Amino acid sequence: MLGAGVCALVNACGGSDFHGGPMAAAAGDGHGGETVSAPSGGEPGAGGSQSHAGATALSGAPSDGGAPGAGNAGGAGGAAPTTAPIVVVQTSRTSIVGNADPSLTLSAAPKAGNALIVGISCFSDLDNCIIPDGGVTDNQGNTYALVVEGASIVSSDTHGSRPYLFIAQDIPAPVGAFTITVNPNGTPAENVQNFAWGVIEVSGLAPNSVDQTGRFPNSCCETTTTVETDAATAQANELAVAVHTARSNDNDFNYGHDAAWTERQLNDDGVSQASQHSMVTRVLTEPGVVSHTWTHDEPSRGVAAIIATFRGVAE
Repeated sequence: MLGAGVCALVNACGGSDFHGGPMAAAAGDGHGGETVSAPSGGEPGAGGSQSHAGATALSGAPSDGGAPGAGNAGGAGGAAPTTAPIVVVQTSRTSIVGNADPSLTLSAAPKAGNALIVGISCFSDLDNCIIPDGGVTDNQGNTYALVVEGASIVSSDTHGSRPYLFIAQDIPAPVGAFTITVNPNGTPAENVQNFAWGVIEVSGLAPNSVDQTGRFPNSCCETTTTVETDAATAQANELAVAVHTARSNDNDFNYGHDAAWTERQLNDDGVSQASQHSMVTRVLTEPGVVSHTWTHDEPSRGVAAIIATFRGVAE
């Protein structure tokens, strides 16, 4: 297996501390050109600070992925088939927005044929924050499919935060600035909403790349969270993406992630504008059940997490 309370009123219900308008950056701009080929294993930690939690290896392999597993064997004439490298081309800043349908403009236009994966922690006092299929769009006309929706961290029948993953694949060449927008059920003028979210651009994914997903249910109040896929991955060459959402009256949640993974977006402050949020990724080199463990402070309300894997293309 790959590496492994009641909140304050201001956190649950918005109010003057939730700021609409421009997005704030909680993490650095994209790490363009980061390349991780399938044989090299884990990704470099360019997206943020490394975890205080150790890496857990898959099937006895070293935490950096080790040698290719059985999924790479058996090519024609006894030679192992080759795979295209999975590359995280750019990583957006962490967008933190309150009481507005958030939009984020990528610092560089994505390339034709690549995929865009959107990770979101969303709070709403309507429907415990539901972002339907079609709730993520861009100004280029691409379609974003819902990959996995997490459990809601509730404070009433309608108030709650939850994590999401969406993907747009094989995008055409964009024209002009590339802006992505999130639109959950409800309207900011009529109900409280806030978001911590971000985007990665990925090359090297297969068509219809979604393979495995998994969910960690709403839970309180431990200091670690482990999410894992429901089943083993179909092949060795895949990208794993995991999103953690927390609701806690804590302006420094002390997130830590597995050192074999790369932190993409992060919001440690769950008091001022949005729920705590962490999105991490890892390029896989062996098939198996995939998991990720975060360390963090004990939440006052609860946590939820999701994970998904995306198949790389074979050459």
